[in-house]
Formats: sequence, C-alpha cells, structure tokens
Amino acid sequence: NPEFNHLLKHYRHHKVMLRHAMVIDRVERSTDSALGMAAERGALDCLYYQAHGKGLINLAKGIRRTIEKVKAAR
Repeated sequence: NPEFNHLLKHYRHHKVMLRHAMVIDRVERSTDSALGMAAERGALDCLYYQAHGKGLINLAKGIRRTIEKVKAAR
C-alpha cells in the first residue's frame, strides 16, 4: 500500500529525530532541545491522525505507543 509506505517512512524519520532531540535535551536542557522534542511530538501526532484516518490502525497504534513512551520519559 503506497499510503502505508509513505506514512511509515515519515514515522521512522520523526522517530529518529525525536530520539536525537531527547539525547540533546538530556545533555543540554536548553530551550532549543525542548522545542525540537515538541516539534517532533507534534509531527508524530499529525502522523497518528493521518494513519488513523486512512484506516491504518496498526501503524496508528505504533505511533501512539511511541508518543506515550516519550511522555513517560519526559
């Protein structure tokens, strides 16, 4: 499914970028790192709703789990 592959590509990219922002936040605790984390979480929220709206429920669940882990770690 091309829609699934497209959203999966974006999900993987934002997941890596979120991990990078979290590492920077642990080291620096700066405003820039916090903004980076917020931006990536926002992007994941957007992807969650896109996946859910297109009926890609398992992908949406995976994205939601990632978002919940970030909230718990913060």
